[in-house]
Amino acid sequence: MMLEPLMNVLSAAFMGHLGTKQLGAVSLASLATSLATYVFSFLVFLTTPRVAAAHANGDSKTVNRLAAVGLWLALGTGLLVAVSLSFSAEAIVHALNPPEPEVSAYAVQYITVRSWGILAAMLGFVASGTYRGVKDTRTPLNAAIGAALTHITLTPLFILGFDWGVAGAALAATISQWVSCVMLLILMFKRQLLHAADLLQPPRWHEVSPYLWKGAVLALRMVVTLGMVMFASAICVRAGAASQAAFEIIRQVWIISITFFESLNVATQAMAAGFLGRHDRTSAREVLQRALHLSCFAGLILGLLLFAWRGPLVGLFTKDAAVALLGGAVMPVIALCMPIDAGASIMDGGLIAAGQTNALSVVQVAGSLVQYAVLAVLVSRGYDSVAYVWGVLKVLSLARLSGGYWLHFVSGRSAYLHRGGVSSPQQQQQQQQLDGGRWGD
Repeated sequence: MMLEPLMNVLSAAFMGHLGTKQLGAVSLASLATSLATYVFSFLVFLTTPRVAAAHANGDSKTVNRLAAVGLWLALGTGLLVAVSLSFSAEAIVHALNPPEPEVSAYAVQYITVRSWGILAAMLGFVASGTYRGVKDTRTPLNAAIGAALTHITLTPLFILGFDWGVAGAALAATISQWVSCVMLLILMFKRQLLHAADLLQPPRWHEVSPYLWKGAVLALRMVVTLGMVMFASAICVRAGAASQAAFEIIRQVWIISITFFESLNVATQAMAAGFLGRHDRTSAREVLQRALHLSCFAGLILGLLLFAWRGPLVGLFTKDAAVALLGGAVMPVIALCMPIDAGASIMDGGLIAAGQTNALSVVQVAGSLVQYAVLAVLVSRGYDSVAYVWGVLKVLSLARLSGGYWLHFVSGRSAYLHRGGVSSPQQQQQQQQLDGGRWGD
């Protein structure tokens, strides 16, 4: 999971040294393509626990069918979104209204080219969810390495060698995404996780409907949460290219930092979903608690490192003194909140593993709405700097951590607690003998 963010950091670094306007344009455009892509990330979130439960019960036939149904959904939605985004690039950039014409032109180029990687991303969501469900991390790693090598080779070639600039960065990222997707799909057949017979059979309504109903809730969550980031980005855009470039630098540093905890989140999801699939709440809860403690401690260490190295980190992306000053002022905010971000990631994973996607959506939508309100008030009073924007963005992380903790370890509807809440040691020992009984929520 670290490889794709590293590729994005590479592109951002090249753009930053080409110019502040290029970096600002890529920031603006990549947020638009990310919103269009990750609205459908429910494909991986819904595939993982279903496949994990089937795999835990030794039901390879169901694993194959779940993978095929997911790929059909990804194909349909991916094509629709890719075509729509490509032809509406100018309208999207016009709505965001960057003040510099050069930034608008670069952003349209990036969106037009990058949109054709969305189908690969959606197919990859399903493939990744399938591999997560069977606890296979090696295959996605191999595919990610192939994509990373492609990206590392093509990015300098297209940007510097062919002088394609922003369009070259978008094309390199798109090609590398397709490399990863094709590798994942081919290896699914070789691993017997997908059969041609299942793939050639279109899904029936009863197979699709669970994805659509739960997916609609998760999609709404992604629209609201990523829409908040777009709103924050739009504020920076209107402040000028330097402000948007600083926003992008901080975003890239934050993404590469938090990806470590997303990797731990993935491992936690797979283990917790497996235990819950076997009706073993006690073991699932212990996994979740240990992952939470580990992630928060690691987040504290990482935050200290980010604070200590904030100057050199910002310098990797830009030589513009104004951009460096803005980025350096925001880095302490990111460093301070890193343990919160780390713990929030694990709490999200616990809800996904338990299939409680509606609860996850409620927590994230509520946190995002609070963000919208706070940021709108601050902007109306003139507090619209990059530092204020990123400070408000951390409200959601706090909501995810606190809301997830309550749902997992306090609420009577928790998938990780036995009925009646936390038991005494004697009751826990007795209850462990009953974990093979019915599990429901």
